[in-house]
Amino acid sequence: MDVRQWSDQWAQASHIPAGTAAALRALAAGLADAAAPIEGSFTVVGGALADALTEMDGVAEDFRCLSALLENADGVNAVTTLTRARQDTLELAANAQRMLGFLSNLDQSSVGLEHLLATLSRIIGEITALATNAKVQAAQIRTTSVDFSVFNQEIDRLHGLANSTTQQASDRLTALRAAIATAHQTANQFHADNARDLDAIGARLKASLQELSARRATARDSTRKFSARVSEISARTAQCIIGLQAGDLTRQRLEHIGHALDLLAAMLEPTAGAATDMDWLAELSEERKGALLAAVCDLQAQQYARTNHDFTAQIQGLRGNLQALALDAEAIATDARRLFLNDDGDRSFVGAVAADVDRATQLLNSYRHADERIREQIILVSDGFAAMKRGVTAINSIDADMRIMGLNTTFKCARLGEAGKALGVVAQELRACSRRTEEASRAIAEAIGGATAQASSLNAHSARDHESAAELTACMADSMAALGGLEGEQKRALTGLTAHCGKAAALLTKTAQSLTLEQRLDVFGTDLAERLSTIIAIVPHHASVDSAREDVLRMLAGKYTMASERIIHDLFADGDATAKTQADDADDVDFF
Repeated sequence: MDVRQWSDQWAQASHIPAGTAAALRALAAGLADAAAPIEGSFTVVGGALADALTEMDGVAEDFRCLSALLENADGVNAVTTLTRARQDTLELAANAQRMLGFLSNLDQSSVGLEHLLATLSRIIGEITALATNAKVQAAQIRTTSVDFSVFNQEIDRLHGLANSTTQQASDRLTALRAAIATAHQTANQFHADNARDLDAIGARLKASLQELSARRATARDSTRKFSARVSEISARTAQCIIGLQAGDLTRQRLEHIGHALDLLAAMLEPTAGAATDMDWLAELSEERKGALLAAVCDLQAQQYARTNHDFTAQIQGLRGNLQALALDAEAIATDARRLFLNDDGDRSFVGAVAADVDRATQLLNSYRHADERIREQIILVSDGFAAMKRGVTAINSIDADMRIMGLNTTFKCARLGEAGKALGVVAQELRACSRRTEEASRAIAEAIGGATAQASSLNAHSARDHESAAELTACMADSMAALGGLEGEQKRALTGLTAHCGKAAALLTKTAQSLTLEQRLDVFGTDLAERLSTIIAIVPHHASVDSAREDVLRMLAGKYTMASERIIHDLFADGDATAKTQADDADDVDFF
């Protein structure tokens, strides 16, 4: 039966068509089915939001841990140590460069000493020729009053000593120059392989420490902001949980509509066990029942439309908030990674500093090994110069003996007169050569003294640098351990923070995507409006809806609890301010 036939039947029979009560009860049941998923769905959403809150609490805890690690005493001490170590590293790099200069100067000194020894060798060569001539001249003197055999023996002895001592000094100098060359080569090799890197790593370490200091300051300033952001997200998430009450309110509003439909069905077809306070409905005339039916159906259609509109707006707002919260949670993880990781994002910025420290430690170990080899050669040089000094001292004693021997021979030759004249001249030449030998020996001694002082100074510098490098290596090892531990703890905290943010964002995103209940209500609302319109259409035009106002108020009075929905019932006023005021003033009626 279509609407026109139903309306005609009403006009002819003056009663509501059969089946209307069943249609109303079916609508009420369908409404209950449409509203049924709300409670379960919102319970799931509430659980997901509670889990998201737990994850955000974990974010706050992880960030507090990260912030605390920046102020960790070991980390602060490591930074302080590295700050000092950086300057020491630069100084050692400069010392490595200066060592090349020291070794070059020492090599130049050895060159000068070599020239002096060559001069001494030439003088000794002259002495050798004079000694041979003296022995020839002495052999030609035939006298029993003067014995030149001792002279000949001493000439041979002193000449041999001077020659062997000079040769030893030359041999030692050759060995010393070889040792200096080895040391210089080692220093050059270190400079070529590591010194520039050591200098560069010192500069990089300075930049890294400045970056570390800046990052710590930024993180310290960001701690409050991050805490506030996490707290804000938690508060907004909690507010979303509170907003889930919209599900209960919507369900109550739908239950009220269903209850009104059930009351209409009971009016048309009373059932056993029905509320006795509704008996008056059965006593109404068919015309009043029709008017009441049309009025209440129209009222519930509008109520459903308003309920569906409000619920849709609330779901959309909740969905938008959840999506925004998910983005905020992801943004916190991104900002934390940007703050605590290096520019490449592949490791902690503390770890980047630790990598520079590790490289500096390797270079310092190379410096120490090179310095050990250089020091070995420098010690050989120092010992060699000391031995040369002793040899020069021996040459000085030879010179003294030679002068005395020459003087004695001169006296003896003077007593011999013309016979000893030639030997006397040779003896005087020997004395002159001994003075030249003394001068050369003195110059050699001074040169050896200067070279020895240089070698001792270089050895002392090397010893100090070696000790500094050893202490610096130990400090850097301690700092590396501290920074490594700090990096590990930061990595764990940052991983935890990122995981918490990711889980919270996933929960919020999934929850937002699952909120599709308004679509179900919207689909049902279309069917409900069509069916209620069909029922309303059967009421004859002469049935006044306004005349049903009193019956509506009586029927629904005390059935609903939400005063905020009372305005729905003002629709009966249809712009009549007086009637609307009366409805508002009815304190004993609390609609919805």
